[in-house]
Amino acid sequence: MSKIYNIYGQDSHSMTKKLLEAFDAIKLVPSGGSVALKPNLVVAKHPDTGATTHAGVLSGCIEYFRDSGVQDISIIEGSWIGDDTARAMKAAGYDEICRKYDVPFYDLKHDKTRSVKTKIGSIEICARALDAGLLVNLPVLKEHCQTRMTCALKNLKGCIPDKEKRKFHAIGLTRPIAALGSVLKAGLIVVDSICGDLNFEEGGSPIHTNRMYLGTDPVMIDAYGCSLMGLELDRAAYVPVAEMFGAGSTKFGELWGTSFRDLGIEAGAKAIADAVTASRIPDKAFLSQIH
Repeated sequence: MSKIYNIYGQDSHSMTKKLLEAFDAIKLVPSGGSVALKPNLVVAKHPDTGATTHAGVLSGCIEYFRDSGVQDISIIEGSWIGDDTARAMKAAGYDEICRKYDVPFYDLKHDKTRSVKTKIGSIEICARALDAGLLVNLPVLKEHCQTRMTCALKNLKGCIPDKEKRKFHAIGLTRPIAALGSVLKAGLIVVDSICGDLNFEEGGSPIHTNRMYLGTDPVMIDAYGCSLMGLELDRAAYVPVAEMFGAGSTKFGELWGTSFRDLGIEAGAKAIADAVTASRIPDKAFLSQIH
């Protein structure tokens, strides 16, 4: 059974790197293979609104994989039908990340597609997502007005063209999302649960949990997300359907393993140290003022 690695804090860059290091994520990249990072850029809003993936998650991934010897790294995404991907990537600060690390950003709305057979028929999927040596899914855990919860499985919807997205909505999202997740396999998932909006997928009411977590099974990742949000699995119906379609398992019994304990102790120790440091700084400032 796969493990889920958790970490707590506010620095998405360092948290991401620590998760990847703890998991030894480089082992998933084939020799000479590429890494494609797939964030959530559903709308043109800053990540602090609770709608999109923090830029630090991307920079943390880029630094980790580049330091591990991966040369071919890209960011891929296609925003929802009603928004412009280029505008969304700038609103999230990804343009600065791309410039700093010299990493290309590909708008999947303009990508070539291939037809892939699934449990519900053929689905057109963007070639860059299918051809990545390692597809890294970087979703935000948040509420969704139609599916109640969106995380790893639904984030893959950004890897299909707009015409396919319209088809998903026309027939109902549950079975298409589950079917897509059974054929488009992200080898690694890093969830940005720092401040996802638990009321609406487009953000505006972020809930600060200061949490991130990592795993490899999208169904397990989403089942855990449901538990964190207090949702029964049948309320996010695409999750058990994805399990039925063979996309993964809803069981996450290995959650409280060594990986979580080690990361939790490290994060907790840092939080305590930071608190102690912060508590001393005002005292010194106050004393200097009265002298």
